[in-house]
Amino acid sequence: MKYEKIKRDGYNLHLIKTDKFRTVNMVLNYVGPRDKKSTVCLELLEMVTLYVTKDYPNRIEFAKACANMYDLRMRAGKQQWGKYNVFNLSVSFINEKYTKKGMNKKSISFALKQFFNPLTSNGGFDKEIFEMTKKLYKEELISLKDNPELYSHLRLKEEMGKKDFYSYTAAEELNVLEKINEKNLYSFYKKVLKNYDLEIFIIGDIDKDEVLSVLDSKIKRKINDDTVKDFKINHSKIRSRIKTVIEPSDFSQSKLDMGFKTENLTPFERQYVSYMYGSILGGGTDSLLFDEVRGKRSLCYYIYTTGDARSNFFQIKSGIDSRNIKKVISIAKKCVQKMKDGDFDDKLIEQSKKCYINVITENEDYPAPVLADYAGTYFFEKDSMEIRKKKISEVTKEDIMNFAKKIHLDTIYVLRGDKNGD
Repeated sequence: MKYEKIKRDGYNLHLIKTDKFRTVNMVLNYVGPRDKKSTVCLELLEMVTLYVTKDYPNRIEFAKACANMYDLRMRAGKQQWGKYNVFNLSVSFINEKYTKKGMNKKSISFALKQFFNPLTSNGGFDKEIFEMTKKLYKEELISLKDNPELYSHLRLKEEMGKKDFYSYTAAEELNVLEKINEKNLYSFYKKVLKNYDLEIFIIGDIDKDEVLSVLDSKIKRKINDDTVKDFKINHSKIRSRIKTVIEPSDFSQSKLDMGFKTENLTPFERQYVSYMYGSILGGGTDSLLFDEVRGKRSLCYYIYTTGDARSNFFQIKSGIDSRNIKKVISIAKKCVQKMKDGDFDDKLIEQSKKCYINVITENEDYPAPVLADYAGTYFFEKDSMEIRKKKISEVTKEDIMNFAKKIHLDTIYVLRGDKNGD
């Protein structure tokens, strides 16, 4: 694969030229600062932008048009990358070598035209579509507590420190949502297209000059700050005394969330050692947590670890009966201590490395993860797939033990299930 970065007025094009795939994949990433209002607006834009367009104000007609483009696929989405929000357009279409000459250019032009021309009226998004979308979002926020898995996760971050995680409560989001209408949302959409930094990634067997001619004709903007951004969230406070919050609920199953903050990680620890730590502690049925909590004692329905290196955040999640809350917390703490002491079998290290390499090897066969990997290399200074497969083998038991000393249990949140009176 040949990678090339081309700097243009208003955007950068990252072209990965390869004939390995039958498709061409393109992602437009609009990157801007993360705050409460933009987070809510982007949630709405994800649902509104490609619902229908000016050319196809009917969803059925829009779907037919995409199908007639040899099943071109496109969607708008939003992501949260540490201190930044990202609004993106993802497009995938079959290379013209397998359809008809000229379709590469036509497909990109079609996708951009629809993305840049949503259905509008009277200076705003179509009111009927906007109101329907706003209602759905509002219902989702109101019913958030009906999803205990998500609710407990958000409550944990709230208790750990909203400013540290750019975390907003449902009530706060609802308050912002009420102030948004079809006109000011459309103004925000235009602001994103004009002022957010734009990085475009394309992978496939496609002509560079042809791509640039289409992009330059469709993208009319001059501003683009492509300086290296620091996406990482560095926490303002690391607790020396663990915070415990127990919240009653009407569910029968309790949700346990143990939140950790990390600090002073090296790039090697962030990219490699953190994965190894999480995999050994709670990454599968061979992990310490699963073996000790579920395998030997049957004290939970599930238990696993997850984390976000950009947020310096790590988490243990478990579904349990309320009568087992104290036992599971106690055992989980002991497993965390075992990681510090190196009290785990070396075979877990080798298993985790093999799993890591297998996932990368599998991803190499699909354009979307390869494209995402190049984006990760650009935005987050990640190593390439090939380098990562080699460097993971360098992680030692001592590295994992040292990493374990940089991870601090901050908050224990329990959504206690009281329905059965346990």
